[in-house]
Order: sequence, then structure tokens, then C-alpha cells
Amino acid sequence: MQNLRYWNNQTQFLANNDFSNSYFRSIVDMGLDAVPLILEEIKKSPSFLVHALDEILPGVVEYGDGYIPVEKACETWISILSPIDGI
Repeated sequence: MQNLRYWNNQTQFLANNDFSNSYFRSIVDMGLDAVPLILEEIKKSPSFLVHALDEILPGVVEYGDGYIPVEKACETWISILSPIDGI
């Protein structure tokens, strides 16, 4: 996924990833087509890319108040999406 590579290159030195970045927005704009690709990536390694799922599938995961580590967000999404056929 070319947009993911570009987004990672542009944000690799930031403390927080830039979710307004045009490449991240392009991934979100792919909608449901991006979900299997995102799932594959976050299974390899925790990534801020997980937050694209929050936008593509709003309301599926509620993190509550405060900070949640990216690792926990990835684990949560993997546990929800992995059993679904076709993803």
C-alpha cells in the first residue's frame, strides 16, 4: 500500500502521527477496502495506522476516557476483525 509507505516516511520522526496527512486521509478514504490491508499491517506490528479503523468503522471500538496505548488499540481491533470471514 503506497499511501501507507508515504505516510510512514513523512511521520516517522513525529511523537504523534499526523492523522490529517494526505496519505493517511487517502487510506481512510479507501473505506472498507482498506480494512484487510490495515489488519494485515497491525498484525505484523502495532501501528498508529490502527486509528484509520476508528474512522472507517466508527463506534465499533470505544476507548473510553484518556489515553490508550497503540498496542492495546491494535490488539482490540485484531480481536474484533480477525474472526470475521472475508477480512
